[in-house]
Amino acid sequence: FDCVMPTRNARKGTVFTSKGKLIIKSARYKDDFSPLDENCNCYTCRNFSRAYIRHLFSVDEILGMRLTSLHSLHFYLELVRKARKAILENRYSDFKKEMLKKLQNSEELS
Repeated sequence: FDCVMPTRNARKGTVFTSKGKLIIKSARYKDDFSPLDENCNCYTCRNFSRAYIRHLFSVDEILGMRLTSLHSLHFYLELVRKARKAILENRYSDFKKEMLKKLQNSEELS
């Protein structure tokens, strides 16, 4: 694991979700009032919409970078927790295939 990847990507507006990667700076999120990830229970996803976070990035407000960093750290902690559980249950290979498929079928890839 690259120890700074989650926060580096988040500060630039790229977040990973249970459905793959999205780029929050994209205009497509201007009126999207859903959380970054509907399957996430982090502070950011519980309290802020994609539209609001996109707005924060568009006006260069540092809070946008902080909120996406919080989400990304939570996402990666959960990812490792789930991987650990899959290893203990002897189903890591299936877990890995499922996660890679989700990331390859991302909403946005650039």
